[in-house]
Amino acid sequence: MKYLVSALLTEGESDEAFLRPVLQNLLDQMALTYEFEAGFMRTSPVRAIDLTARVDSAASVLLKTSDLLFVHRDHRERSKIAALRTRIGAGSRVVAVAPVLETEAWVLAAAFAVKPPGFDVTKLLGPKEIERLADPKAELNRRYGGRQCIEDFFGLLAEHVDVDVLKQLPAYQTFLQDLTTALKELNFS
Repeated sequence: MKYLVSALLTEGESDEAFLRPVLQNLLDQMALTYEFEAGFMRTSPVRAIDLTARVDSAASVLLKTSDLLFVHRDHRERSKIAALRTRIGAGSRVVAVAPVLETEAWVLAAAFAVKPPGFDVTKLLGPKEIERLADPKAELNRRYGGRQCIEDFFGLLAEHVDVDVLKQLPAYQTFLQDLTTALKELNFS
């Protein structure tokens, strides 16, 4: 059985708190289908928004011991992931994790599915509505009533959300296609 080693480079700590468990859960599910073992996902203290040379260096170091590198940028920055791939010569081994606008759009979808205490579930939004929001972070904070720091719940939401909920989001579908392509090219599927 093949063993998949992955790593994650995000824009910030709250993004990492949400994305790492979501991506690990997804890889664990895919591992059952494609018969590989998904190892523990490594992360970097370097942030994807740091200076280009620093990001390139961190990505190169992570790829020396990883099969895949997930790089998170908000949607408007997606082209920077493609540029990173080219600069470090990583091809499809660098998988873009680029939610529409902000990671909070995916967090909002997760919150609607998990319905944590204190979260306002009146007027549920569908996946396409969520991705059309001009400011998903503001919507998320509004639905928590500003009582608590929403970022504190990112990890909890990520661990309890079913990835099938996220699969309804168009940006997540794009990410999933990129991941499937990478796994195929690396002979994991």
